[in-house]
Amino acid sequence: MLTNMNVRTFRPQVSPLGTRQRVSRRRGQAWSPELLQRVGIYALATVVVVMAAGQLLQWRIASAADQVRALEQVRAGLGSTHVNLLATRAKLASRQRVEAVAAVKFGLYAPKKNQVHRL
Repeated sequence: MLTNMNVRTFRPQVSPLGTRQRVSRRRGQAWSPELLQRVGIYALATVVVVMAAGQLLQWRIASAADQVRALEQVRAGLGSTHVNLLATRAKLASRQRVEAVAAVKFGLYAPKKNQVHRL
């Protein structure tokens, strides 16, 4: 067996001082036409999907805003009804009305001073 047959001594390549190695740029198109077409189709599909999602969300927000407006109108109506009911309750619970209804319906009257017996 022959040893060291393909072995050479290492000689580093030394460049002279002041020179820089230049990297060549690739000129021409880096992407193939099929790849550009596919990327364009994907970009277009993405834009369409994003716009459709935006329209869907806008529709949902508009319908929710309409529901809120309708509920606000109902709340305002219920608020005025509540105020009217409170006024009616105050009238019905007044002392004068209770005494008048007791006198008419049940024949009850407030006692006079000489009718009250205290023990």
